[in-house]
Amino acid sequence: AKLLNNMVKDINQLGVLETFVLGAKQGLDCGLLFHVMRKGASVSRQLERILPKILDRSFEQTSYVSTNIKDQGLMEWMIGQAGLELPLRNAARDSWMYAAEQGLADADPPEAIKALEPIAGIEVAGELLPSDADVPPHGGAYDALDRMTAAMYEVGVFEAFALTTKLGMDAQAMYEVMRTASGASARLERIGRVILGGASGDPEPSVNDYVSCYEPLLAEARRDGLRMPLHEASASLWRRAGGQGLGSGPSSAAYALYA
Repeated sequence: AKLLNNMVKDINQLGVLETFVLGAKQGLDCGLLFHVMRKGASVSRQLERILPKILDRSFEQTSYVSTNIKDQGLMEWMIGQAGLELPLRNAARDSWMYAAEQGLADADPPEAIKALEPIAGIEVAGELLPSDADVPPHGGAYDALDRMTAAMYEVGVFEAFALTTKLGMDAQAMYEVMRTASGASARLERIGRVILGGASGDPEPSVNDYVSCYEPLLAEARRDGLRMPLHEASASLWRRAGGQGLGSGPSSAAYALYA
């Protein structure tokens, strides 16, 4: 359960790094983006933990990129035993290795954003707003990045449950561990209950909602040459789900691709 939690934690953390690099490249206020996301669909333990460090550029050492690479190596055996292909998890593994190649192996994991910023020609920083700050309606790009990140979280949850099931582990126990640990997120809470059979899938967002959200954002990222492997892997899953006739269904229906 610990390794599975760490897998989801890594996915959430690295996906958030990609989101904020894209947001900064778009010229968004990164402090406001954090505020929108922590109040929105993409709130997660990792978002709350790493963004204050990034916005303040104060990377207090709590772990190491190299430790996450070691965990990913242990995951290889489990995934091999299950015989599964987990593209989002693979993108996370490759992203940690890329950060290490850029000289960040001994850095605190949130500092891996420094491997992405030079490509974009920006630095992610900003003011940390109080959690109860009263801000005007934001909309537009802020909401789109929130939704994109939530979509990526969901794919991470799908992969964790698929691996748990394939290995014959107790999915309910795994869920209970993750929802109180570093892999926790609002999407884990909602999608986990659906997968475990304890709740009906929300009608929104649909698979098509996620596809239509992703396309313009990734087109912009590609045009600017940004490195977005986790979001590319996530978008690929949603496109595949749409192509399998699941487009109008709730996003939770895409878990059927792992059955």
